[in-house]
Amino acid sequence: MDQKAHTEELISKYKDYIATIDALYKLKTRNEDEIDQLFKMIKTNLFDTNLSTPKMIIQQIAGITSCCCHYFKSYWTLFKKIYEEYHPTPSITLSPVFDYFVYKEYGIVFDERSKMMFEEFESNKYSLDVHEENTIYWAIMNDDVKSLTAFTDAKSFDKNQKFYSYMYPDPINGLSLLEVCCIHSSIECFKFLTTKFEAQVTSKCLQYAFISGSQEILNECLKSQKPNAECMLFAIYSHNMDFVNLLIKEYGIQIDLESCGTMLNLQALLAYYEQTNDIFKCFVYSAYFNIPSLCEYFLSLGAKIDSKNNDHTALHAATSNNLKEIVEFLISKGANINEEDGTCLHTAAWFNSNDVAEVLISHGVDV
Repeated sequence: MDQKAHTEELISKYKDYIATIDALYKLKTRNEDEIDQLFKMIKTNLFDTNLSTPKMIIQQIAGITSCCCHYFKSYWTLFKKIYEEYHPTPSITLSPVFDYFVYKEYGIVFDERSKMMFEEFESNKYSLDVHEENTIYWAIMNDDVKSLTAFTDAKSFDKNQKFYSYMYPDPINGLSLLEVCCIHSSIECFKFLTTKFEAQVTSKCLQYAFISGSQEILNECLKSQKPNAECMLFAIYSHNMDFVNLLIKEYGIQIDLESCGTMLNLQALLAYYEQTNDIFKCFVYSAYFNIPSLCEYFLSLGAKIDSKNNDHTALHAATSNNLKEIVEFLISKGANINEEDGTCLHTAAWFNSNDVAEVLISHGVDV
């Protein structure tokens, strides 16, 4: 069997997992019934099969909304369905903004480190609506070019203004109006700003076009910006394999395996495997997906249990994500829990991986 056939077999084997995670990342609806349908899909294909846990999916939801807030309320609704049915214990790493809304709703905090940001979020009136109505950013978010035109006609309008918010990417450097358009797929506002004000298409515009999935905005950005490695991270995030393949074939940009793991893009990891046949790197990052049979597959091909990439092993990947079952599987296969002076336990502590810490201690990790 050739390499392509092996990959296709794996994609077929894990098709329900891939389809469910893709649907999670591609949620573009405010319809309650459709959100409920996704919740049921997650329960059936991920929770009931033990391929994922409520904690894992809550972390994914928080991560998704930190890059793209357009459907924040929809993701919040999905989070509430998961939380109110499973009540996972609060001991995971979440984005501070998402943790803030959890605190406002339920009076709990998933990550104690988030608290230091709450006062700032409160003073800036962060809300699930993202923007207040009748503001320029509300207009852009909804691609309301008529309202945007009215704002730009005001004497106080500054075409070079920046927007700073922890509900968006890059809250430190801020975003231009055009970059906000790209995040929200607001093509009409994008055209208006580039035509009337000659707004500059930046490298961030291109990156955010990969997030939003707007082919029209992406094509416009590609006219003046050349993709770089950062674009691949956002293409992987989008779970759009057409974007990933575009960057590989047209621009020679390699798939980033850590991003595949962090964003649970199994299809992208398998695409890397098909292209490179690098079983060692693929094994390290296969641990992110919480699928023991996937790890076993790469081991069966000759991957070493303590294979490293960027000084990280599969055990480190599983530990940082609190994947108890994968950690137990790796230990059963001979993974060295005391390698590098016990950094696995340090990793568990840093990422609030309490379940994994208990497993490591029970197996005699150096404390």
